[in-house]
Amino acid sequence: MPGSNLTSRASSSGSASTRLRVSKAILSHARDLAASTWCAVCHSLDPGGPLRKRKVCLRSPASGARSRSESTDFDLRDQWGPGRVALLDRTLGEVMQSAEQGCPWCDLINRACIALGLLNEQDNGVPEGEANIWLEAFQNPKITIWGPANNATSFELFTAVSEAKNESRVLSYSWQKVFYPLKLVSSNAEIKQSLPFIQNRLSECLASHKECASPTISSAFTPARLLRVTDDGCQLVCFNGRSKGLEPQAYVALSYCWGKVASTNRIVRTVRQNLDHNMVFIAQAELPLAIQDAMKLTRLLNIEYLWIDALCIVQDDVKDWELHVAEMGIIYRHAHLVIAAGSSSSSNEPFLSNRPGRPASVGLDFAPNGEDSSGRVFCRLVQGTGMHENYEERILATRVVIFSSTELQWICKGSQVCEAGHHQTNAGQQSSDQSLSVYGLTSAPETYAFWHRLVKEFSRRHLSYPSDKLPALAGIASIVAALLHSDENGEEAPDSQSGSHYMAGLWKDNLFHDLCWERHMWEIVPWRATHKWRAPSFSWASVEGNVLYNDEGLSGGGKDVVYLSEVLDAGCTTISSANPFGGVVDGYVRLRGPLKACRIQVHPLASPGFIWSHRLHVVGTPWKVEFRSDVPLARARAAAPPLSSGQDNEPEYTAVRAKPPPESDDDANPQLELEGGESAWLLLMGFWHQKYQSRVEDSDMWISCIILGRSTRVPGAFERLGFVNTHWPPWGSKFPHKEYLDLIPFIWGEEGKEEIRIV
Repeated sequence: MPGSNLTSRASSSGSASTRLRVSKAILSHARDLAASTWCAVCHSLDPGGPLRKRKVCLRSPASGARSRSESTDFDLRDQWGPGRVALLDRTLGEVMQSAEQGCPWCDLINRACIALGLLNEQDNGVPEGEANIWLEAFQNPKITIWGPANNATSFELFTAVSEAKNESRVLSYSWQKVFYPLKLVSSNAEIKQSLPFIQNRLSECLASHKECASPTISSAFTPARLLRVTDDGCQLVCFNGRSKGLEPQAYVALSYCWGKVASTNRIVRTVRQNLDHNMVFIAQAELPLAIQDAMKLTRLLNIEYLWIDALCIVQDDVKDWELHVAEMGIIYRHAHLVIAAGSSSSSNEPFLSNRPGRPASVGLDFAPNGEDSSGRVFCRLVQGTGMHENYEERILATRVVIFSSTELQWICKGSQVCEAGHHQTNAGQQSSDQSLSVYGLTSAPETYAFWHRLVKEFSRRHLSYPSDKLPALAGIASIVAALLHSDENGEEAPDSQSGSHYMAGLWKDNLFHDLCWERHMWEIVPWRATHKWRAPSFSWASVEGNVLYNDEGLSGGGKDVVYLSEVLDAGCTTISSANPFGGVVDGYVRLRGPLKACRIQVHPLASPGFIWSHRLHVVGTPWKVEFRSDVPLARARAAAPPLSSGQDNEPEYTAVRAKPPPESDDDANPQLELEGGESAWLLLMGFWHQKYQSRVEDSDMWISCIILGRSTRVPGAFERLGFVNTHWPPWGSKFPHKEYLDLIPFIWGEEGKEEIRIV
């Protein structure tokens, strides 16, 4: 029986137990001995091999605070997957001390920080800040430095292709197995430096990539409106994009951040008032700088038409906006090229001209094993942890070129490469993104796994208008719906575009798994409630903050998963029937599963950066469950009709999602702070076993729970407060776990099942 470790050990024979303990002791000693050959701070920049048992300090990038936890380095490797190690707790002082004690790899990191201006060489004191070291098989090491002001800067260590004149000699250096050669990218950001890269990639794609050659959604598609680009401006032109006899027009599409543009005389968008004017002529000088750059690049590529959402969609016409946002996937897919202006934070920031130079790579002498193995390693600044933005366009487009602050990146269905020479794969290994394009998906499980990765990446992004969170994914969702509801011959089923299976960022046919999202441990976007309701509480779109689907557990539906709850019914009402993939006004999900009444309190150790925010006390048991709430919590009175199993003495107050601070004094709406003892509920979704490759224990059992509070909006319903994977038996409990034996029927789903509604 899964999880029988609670009872089966008592029947083991003494001799077998002794042999098992000796065996584990020997294995543990052997691994510790092997780990001693790696640096405990940087792991010699090698993602392979054993890792030391070292407690780490988990931190929140959103707050900068750090607090010690029970995790270890080898746990972190298991968390991030095979061949990946995330060393997330190293201080710059530790790196410097390790370098002084003789670690050449820590010395290399230290000198790279100085060369890139992240550390002051003249500083005699211990530097403040933290180094997060990201190691992955067949990838160059990437280091993120967190400064005292909670600012993050990332760089990559690599060898240079231009320096590998004698390839056999270079490859003979064993230390170069850690690094992979790249081209040195010019610091000159002018278009004359960038254009050859774009032209070469485009020519290769058009000539040799069969998968990029023939989109199948429509053989003759042109957007309803395009900009005809001239030397001194543009003109908005109307097309009937669905006319069968129409010759398709080649066009470039621009993806960029609108940002908050100060009041100017520039035409930032098309509205009803200026629609007629824009259809006659728009002078180049009237347009924001990012749009001017897009026009310039379109002319250089000898393309006549350009599509820009702000100008080709009538922004104050709700019907027009909803219709064209839903077509975003088709528009990007059929574009000759999509330009993603990733380095511009607003439409008035150029991405081609009048830009500061890109950071140059810096060479460092490196000789870890004596002069016989000396060489040069380069360091260069990269975006974040090396993962590029513009995720939506990258998925929807047939081919896209991304202008980042450090280099150009090219992505099409057939290849993914940057100016420095990073390819989709290194040494034949699959990239960490696992899928370059939505159009390569061939099965429902593969598509749902792709959606979970998409949500994880998309939720990291800052939107100019938070209310666009669901509409911004409408284009991708429409393509995914067509894939999920196509028949065996690849033809779309009649209801494939109805959206009947899409619910505020979740999929009804995969709803159980999609409900199991959680707050990401390493926060990029601070966790908080939205100022305005935009999605049901069971949807990740209902909160601000980056989320995670842990697909080793219930959300992935692996072979070691046991389901204890079931979805009975669900529904969602969209803002517009014309766009079933856009914003919503209401939604619900009805489930049946094991439910326990709890009392909630703020965690005694809660502080910025601490891993847990609250603690649940399961009524009538010694069981305490620590979890991270989706948003800050408050208390409120709520209607509480009794459940079928009965619930005596339910507190007058329930835990609820706290509202964000008012934007102005006029918006003030007092709410009650959580005092402790308010009601909350634990819905047991299921349990799963985590397998380990790099530690003595074979596996751990985790139970997955949704934390609920009574709804103040819908009487009798619940709202989600959080999600947790918690260890079973609870940490700190000792065999035979007598105090928890009465909970076993509940944990196995044999009692306490209730039917509830979450809104």
